[in-house]
Amino acid sequence: MRKLAGWVVGGLVTIAGLYLSGVYLIGQESAKKYHQFLDQATNEYQLPIRNDRFKTGLFESTAHSVIDLSALDLINKMPPETQRKLRESPDRFINLTHQISHGPLAVANNNVTPALAVIKTTVDWTQEQAAALKTVFADQVPLEITTVMGFAGDSRSHIAIAEIHQNTNAVKIDWSGFQADLLMNHEGNSAEYTFNSPDLFVSNENGVININSLYGNGELTRNDNINWNGDLMFNIDAVEINTINKKNTPVNFNIKTIGIKTSQTIKENLLDIANRVTLEKFTSPEFEVRDVVFDWENNNLDYNVLAELQELESKLKANTNMSIEQRQTQFYMNAFRLASRLLNSSPEIIINEISFKNEHGVAKAKLLAKYQANKNEPVNIADTEALMRHLQAELAINVTEKLTKKIAVATIQKQVGRQMAMQGISRTPQQIETQSEAMIDQQIDLLTAKKILIKQNDQLSTNVKFTNMNFTINGNPANEFFRMFMASAK
Repeated sequence: MRKLAGWVVGGLVTIAGLYLSGVYLIGQESAKKYHQFLDQATNEYQLPIRNDRFKTGLFESTAHSVIDLSALDLINKMPPETQRKLRESPDRFINLTHQISHGPLAVANNNVTPALAVIKTTVDWTQEQAAALKTVFADQVPLEITTVMGFAGDSRSHIAIAEIHQNTNAVKIDWSGFQADLLMNHEGNSAEYTFNSPDLFVSNENGVININSLYGNGELTRNDNINWNGDLMFNIDAVEINTINKKNTPVNFNIKTIGIKTSQTIKENLLDIANRVTLEKFTSPEFEVRDVVFDWENNNLDYNVLAELQELESKLKANTNMSIEQRQTQFYMNAFRLASRLLNSSPEIIINEISFKNEHGVAKAKLLAKYQANKNEPVNIADTEALMRHLQAELAINVTEKLTKKIAVATIQKQVGRQMAMQGISRTPQQIETQSEAMIDQQIDLLTAKKILIKQNDQLSTNVKFTNMNFTINGNPANEFFRMFMASAK
């Protein structure tokens, strides 16, 4: 019996020893991963973060790191005086504390998780910052990031910004906070993320802003260790703004369901961007629109040229020895030079759809503009006619006649009223509107007779094409119009 007990005790001691050895080795691996993360953040993600100190324990380690905001690349794009103030500010450093719980059974927020490690990151606020944040967040932790490091090198991070509930004589704020999750693969070249902030309500003596359900998600991949490709989806269910205008009259704006989707692909230094914005309904005191869509693409953009333009802009902004006018002149001179390289990649702009509805009807439009480069013919940006030979464009518009008239009348009505007043003609607003409507009817009849507009039932449409130095409007030759255009361009 004693022998059996000895075996059991010995076995438990052995298991405990193996577990503690595993915990120790995992702790060493966690420290290694931590330092690798700092290097990756600095070198690949341009986040200027460095280790301050690291204390290793058996079951838990504690690390401290520092982010230097003045070293961010974004700072170089700011005005010189802003850069100087930030680089001299003692608040330019953000100090972080990382509580690292070692696996294989890591503990965080009183939960046990099978993982290499769980890292809980918080900000070490200064006394002044902490006192200010306490008035906003009370006893909550303002910002916390919890990262679970998988055994295979993958990671899962949860970012949480605390709720805000304030009610003073000056303002009332109710915000449900912000939550985000980020999943990164072991190679650091693929990521998925989600974020949400359910509600925000702000009111003061000037009015109320109420935002319901902000949320989104996306995916990112990186094939060449430099450029990220991926998608982003962003939605807001509703926005309500109630305020008072300069005449002390209540004004209400309501938005229902905003959707934004964007995607970016970089392949062989060519950038493609696709965007789509939708709006279910917008209501204001003056008008209401529904089913708004704006869908467009930019394709075959030379990524290196765009990067050079961005770098040039940053350098010129940082040059305090030049006046604003001199910086603008330098930028446009260089942009003019780089434009030739940008056209060499045959860029194109495509507006797949611009559309909306209201009580008067529907409006739709689409556009294609493409420069077809010839590798055997160098681009001369100063030769307008040569550039036009390589240009292809098409514009299609279709609008309900009633809506066309309403838009046109609203556009010219004030001008018509001013012209009548200058001629000494006194008219009521209704008479001015009637006169404007008559003028628009005449224009529509004239454009229809010349086949610039096509009228079918209650729809007005036009289609303009330009290719091979030839203009057509609704399939009819319109080169005279093109020659007038070229003459004005010169």
